Amino acid sequence: MSAGPIDVSFRQLVGPIPVNNLSHSIYPYPARLLRQIPRFFLHCRQIVSRGDVVLDPFCGSGTVLVEARAAHLASWGIDSNPLARLLSEVKTTPLDAGRAQQAASDLLRQAQAFRSATIPDVVNVDVWFNRPVQQALGRLRRAILESDVSADLQRFLLVALALTAERCSLRDSRIPVPVRRHDWKTVAAAQGSIDVWQTFAAVSSSVAARLATVPIPPGITTVVEGDDAAKAHAVFQDRLKDRLQRPAVILTSPPYGAAQKYIRSSSLALGWTGLAMSSDLAALERKLIGREHLRRSEFLSLDTPLPSIGNEIDHLARRDKVRAAIYAHYFRAMGGVIENLVSLLAPGGAFVMVAGSNSVAGEEIQTHRHLKDLAVAYGMAPVLELRDAIRGRVLLTKRASADAPLKAETVHVLRKTLQ
Repeated sequence: MSAGPIDVSFRQLVGPIPVNNLSHSIYPYPARLLRQIPRFFLHCRQIVSRGDVVLDPFCGSGTVLVEARAAHLASWGIDSNPLARLLSEVKTTPLDAGRAQQAASDLLRQAQAFRSATIPDVVNVDVWFNRPVQQALGRLRRAILESDVSADLQRFLLVALALTAERCSLRDSRIPVPVRRHDWKTVAAAQGSIDVWQTFAAVSSSVAARLATVPIPPGITTVVEGDDAAKAHAVFQDRLKDRLQRPAVILTSPPYGAAQKYIRSSSLALGWTGLAMSSDLAALERKLIGREHLRRSEFLSLDTPLPSIGNEIDHLARRDKVRAAIYAHYFRAMGGVIENLVSLLAPGGAFVMVAGSNSVAGEEIQTHRHLKDLAVAYGMAPVLELRDAIRGRVLLTKRASADAPLKAETVHVLRKTLQ
């Protein structure tokens, strides 16, 4: 058992990883896990062995899944955001670059030939796109809907469409959640369909080239599912009938206690890809763990799964009852997730959890320690605690000053007792 955190730098341990390495970074998804962390642990023989299954129950855009595939390991991912699942599937599916580029070129010619568009229910579409851009994107969307291509090519084309929509929107690309750029009127006046066609051609070519680098280890599969991470056992029930398919490693970075606006940051892409209508966004947000918009009934309870968590929440409540209720709800939700994950993990399996703490209303909430204590309460034994400085990771908190993550993340390594 670790006597305390050991300060490390995974960037130094693993070395620099180029931005265009593998299929990482083909899409700007927020709060992605530092790639060096899964690369380090998935090549550590004390953690993982040949033939193991790796599970990331908060897989996001697939950082752990991509690294697992590169390490010749089968992997399972879960995420409640449909865009995250699409990205994870695309980033872990090898594609021949020529085949993908030909499909994109054919699609572009078909879209340009259309006289009418299929414009899906994109939230506040007139705020983010002028009419010529809407029509061109809608023609691309129609061409995808009417195309007769394989499922892997269709997913690739949807990602290219989502990227095109993001780059042709009037949002400020420097800010993860949609905010209009300061010169939006000038940009809107100058944009036309030619900008959409050129952008689609460029991004589809770039993404196709990156997907051609996805490793193809024989017999290795990647499975991505959509549901609450607390239902992981039920999600993979059929696979669990084969004891050899039980995950031997869980490697994940759970959401922070402060609100992470993944759905809002994904809203334009969700609309253009048809993965979620504007009326679906509120329901998707309610599935998130670590959200601020609770129902009235959820604000009434400060119950927590462990007394140590309850003491910290009670202390916070003296300063801010609303924030205390939000964090109590978060820890209750994470308690259900961790209990389910531990039951899913193979006996003797490893749980690698990357988490941090938050400064909330002037108080430090020891999120990473509480999550580790929950894992211990449900049958995990702590093995190692590492602490790494955060540099340049984009996190989506509503109040950067009130609920800001602190400047380091902690990696807890735990082992399930042999039962």
